[in-house]
Amino acid sequence: MNFLFLLNGAPYISEYLGFLSKELELLGHNIIIYINSEFAKKKYLRYYSSCAKVYERNKIRCDAYDNSLLHDLTWKMLYESWDRKKDLKIFNDLNYSLESIKKTFTDLFYIIQNEDPDVIINEMPANLLTEIAYYLANTNNIKYFGLIQSRIPNRIDIMDKKYKNSKLSSYNLKNLMLTDQEKEYYLKINDKFINHEFKPGYLKAPVNNIHNTNLLFYYLPKLKKVRDYLFLGRIISKNKYVLDYETRVNINFVHSVKKNTVRKLKKNNYKKYLDSPSVLKDKKYFLFPLHLQPEASTSGQAMFFSDLISTIKYIAFSLPIPYILAVKEHPSAVGTRDSYFYKEIKRIPNVIFLDPFLNNKELIDNSVGIITLTSTLGLEAALIGKPVIVMGEVFYDFHPNCYKVNSYDEITYLIQNGLNTLREEELKTINAKFWKMYDSITIKGDLIEGFFERNEVYKFLNFVERGF
Repeated sequence: MNFLFLLNGAPYISEYLGFLSKELELLGHNIIIYINSEFAKKKYLRYYSSCAKVYERNKIRCDAYDNSLLHDLTWKMLYESWDRKKDLKIFNDLNYSLESIKKTFTDLFYIIQNEDPDVIINEMPANLLTEIAYYLANTNNIKYFGLIQSRIPNRIDIMDKKYKNSKLSSYNLKNLMLTDQEKEYYLKINDKFINHEFKPGYLKAPVNNIHNTNLLFYYLPKLKKVRDYLFLGRIISKNKYVLDYETRVNINFVHSVKKNTVRKLKKNNYKKYLDSPSVLKDKKYFLFPLHLQPEASTSGQAMFFSDLISTIKYIAFSLPIPYILAVKEHPSAVGTRDSYFYKEIKRIPNVIFLDPFLNNKELIDNSVGIITLTSTLGLEAALIGKPVIVMGEVFYDFHPNCYKVNSYDEITYLIQNGLNTLREEELKTINAKFWKMYDSITIKGDLIEGFFERNEVYKFLNFVERGF
């Protein structure tokens, strides 16, 4: 088979994908690599086999393609990259944005026409490159596999749909067979997850704890790479690689230092806006967990609700009286928001703002339910037995305790007409089935720590060849 690997500036994933590509090559498969930036080429190409066929964004010349090929695209494909990089103002210009879309599309279209890949591999769609790659995979009958860090420790999720796996459905959950031994095993995993005995792997990324990190020690090792970054800058300037937005993002060392310094200075900013959890006593409340932003979990998986001030406002005013909305800050988001954000949500009469380090389980237990975009807290609540209203695209929304909505009016309707949940014994069975099904679409490994289990390549190939 022909495997097309997308090599971009995203941290962590390239090391794992490099190992995977080498193993696939040893098994006789053809490896093609599309390098999306000079930064990715210099930093991550070394993980891949030197025998792979390589296409570079800054060297492909295929401007002759008919612009009519772009007619089915929408600006939505750019939203995640724009939202996550808007502080750098890279995609604020119309001409630059159009050229970036056209360049990415024509490069990938050119490779597909020349190499006829069977599979495209990267992370779940989370930027302009992966959005367009996913679109072209679907329109050209190519399989796209997105790999992400699992909620199960030392596991990686394999998604064959945009933000999900096709196996994860309410129908399959209902009809899944479960032995008593399996039920016991997966209920232990369920208890560990609910009791926070293991945490999502993405929380291990240093940037998610930058507000508690000594910036001097954080940046000292990176200073050694400044010369490399300056060299990349000269390459871009000399060769007029004006479309290489990823390198422009990653070599902006000064911006990164400034951004994280400001974040450190603002890390206690939220505290003066906190309400005491005692305010919630004897009140009917829904819990709304905030997200770390900008991130694909909101920019991509919940684009139309990613403006959190507006979303909180509209949710709060959609609640029937006397319900209130308890908004809990995300622990990894400390220091990322301006005072304006907290002031705005504090103006809403039925919103209570809570400390990020309060006990999640207690807040869930005492709530009527959870309203969330894509938060892992929603999964935790569903497993505990609380109703969860989901507004984004997230892998766990097929759990029977979840209610997927697309508008604020649906929230009102659901609450007014009753949110049913599973009874205790039925919930245990469903939760065990949930973890068995979820585990079945994962492979051993760790994207952040670069842990690769060689034997797992056969399981991955089985997914590719036979489906889930």
